[in-house]
Parts: sequence; structure tokens; C-alpha cells
Amino acid sequence: MTCVSFVVALGLLVWDLTDTWRNAPPAVGGQIAMPVAGGINLVDTGSGRSKQLFPGEANASVTAIAWSPDRSALAYTLFHRRAEDRVSSAELFTIPASGGSPKLLVPRPQPGTVIDAPAWSPDGSSIFFAYQGVENSKPVARIERVGVADSSRQTLYPDAAFPTVAPDGRGLAFVYDNGSGQALRVGSVDGGDAKEIVGPSVFQGVMGPRFSPDGAWIAFEAQGPGPSGEAPRTDPALSATAQSPSGGLAAFLDAFSVSVAEAHGSPWGVWKVRPDGRDLQQVGSLQEDEPLLAWSKDGAWIAVHGTGGLWLVDVGNKTAPRRLTDGTIGGIDW
Repeated sequence: MTCVSFVVALGLLVWDLTDTWRNAPPAVGGQIAMPVAGGINLVDTGSGRSKQLFPGEANASVTAIAWSPDRSALAYTLFHRRAEDRVSSAELFTIPASGGSPKLLVPRPQPGTVIDAPAWSPDGSSIFFAYQGVENSKPVARIERVGVADSSRQTLYPDAAFPTVAPDGRGLAFVYDNGSGQALRVGSVDGGDAKEIVGPSVFQGVMGPRFSPDGAWIAFEAQGPGPSGEAPRTDPALSATAQSPSGGLAAFLDAFSVSVAEAHGSPWGVWKVRPDGRDLQQVGSLQEDEPLLAWSKDGAWIAVHGTGGLWLVDVGNKTAPRRLTDGTIGGIDW
């Protein structure tokens, strides 16, 4: 009995000692740029450690970030209030990846305008973004493109948001909303007609589409059960109400527990679809509040950033989501 007790005790000790190893991020490389308290942090996906790129400004929020194709710079949108304005606005900036002084690329035309969701063209010559404001006393929402060198602008799609550019530089996916519901569409980077690949009746809400590195998929966040009409799949280890045993095992399972937030409506799940609308399917079982995502360079993982944390989701659905660090709200890039 003494020997058996010793073996059991040793096993429990080993379980606790290896807890850090089991909770470690997967062996994927790169840095995820994420908004933190009005600034930008770079999170190492191998260690989960983060470092500050710049602290930002008080009473401001970075709403979205995008790496340039050569990773020498980042584009980001900052929601803040200028000294001369009575209300806040969001403007588009660029900053060297090594740090330094930000450059204002797309200023707000009037207080209250929101510029968001930047996405670089593959050649780095332009940035696509979402624009919301008031023109001729009417609200407008659209996708525009701005030249990085000369700040020239072109309007592309009305009633649209969340642009993402295909790796070949020819296609543009975005969320379309004319008031009847949110749909996912794909069109040309030069504007014109666009094809609807996920209709407005499929989900309660759609946001944040991103092309995979090979262009074979478009991942996005969606609210609701999807085309099956069934409740979203949730791993018991990810349920906020799942029972966990005590000790080291509890710590292990708690690391994967996702608090299903209801403060901003139903939680959002990750889905993917082919650019022609085929093969719509859910990715993993993570349900988050106001998440936005980014692909790993090899296309094997999707980083999901929401109020519950910054997560790595296995595209192949072979492993549970892994939490890297605390989350906030805003678009990320890997």
C-alpha cells in the first residue's frame, strides 16, 4: 500500500509539474500584433510573451491592426478625440514595425467619422479600409482603398465593411449589410459587382473575414447556429458550466474554459468557406465575445482575439483552442 500511495503521489506531482507544458502554445512561429489599452503589443506565439510596440495615447483605442506584406510596417486604426473635436473619431495610421512615430494616412473628414479594418494589398502599395460617416445628412458605410505613397483614395463597395484581400491581389472579400442582414461577398479589388457566398439568412451576424495564406479559404466569425439550425458545437472543456475535478487537472481544464459572454449578445464562432461559397463549415468549438481573427502563415492555425482572451484555434479541429494571453476588443494580425 505504501508503494501504491507513493506511485499515486508521484503521478499527481508529475501532472502538476507538466501542467505548464500541456498548456503551452503549439509549435507555431511569428508574432501577433494586437491592440492593448490604446497601443499595440506584439505577442510571441511560441512563448505567449508580449512586448509593447508603442503605448498609444490616453482615452484612445486601437481598433484594428494589419502587418505590411514585407512586415516592415503596420497599419492601424485609432479611435480617439482630437483636441479641437467635441466627439471622437477613428483614423488610419501607419508605423514602422520597429517602432517610431506614427504617420496619419487617412484623417477623419469630420468629427464622428469611423475608419476601421485596414488590409494591405499584397504588393504593399495600398490599404483597403472600412469607412463610416455622415454625408449630406445621411449615414454612409463603404469600403475604400488608399495609396500608401500619395494618399489617393477610391471608393469600391457601398454598404460594406471588413475588407480582406486575396493573396493573388485580385479578389476582395467583405461583409455586406443593406439593413436586411449581413452577408459575405467576394468581388474585385477594383470594385464593381460582387458575388454573395454566404447569404444574410444563414447567420444572425457575420464579421471579420480573412483569406487563408493560400487563398483556398475565407475564415470569418458568425453569430448563430449556421445552416444546420443546431446549437453551436462546444467541447465540454470549453463550457463555462463544465464541472472540473480539483487539483492539477482542474488547472489544466480551467486553462481551456471559455466564459461565454452575453454582454454583447450571443457568442460568436469561427467558420470557414471556399471563395466560391462551397464547403461552409465550423472551425473548432470556441465561442467568444466580439472576436476577430488572423491566420498563421502556414494556414494551420487561426488566432482569435476577443474579450475572453487571445486564442489559437486548430484549423484541422484536432486539438482544443489554446489561450495565449488576455484579450480586449479589436482586429489582430499574425
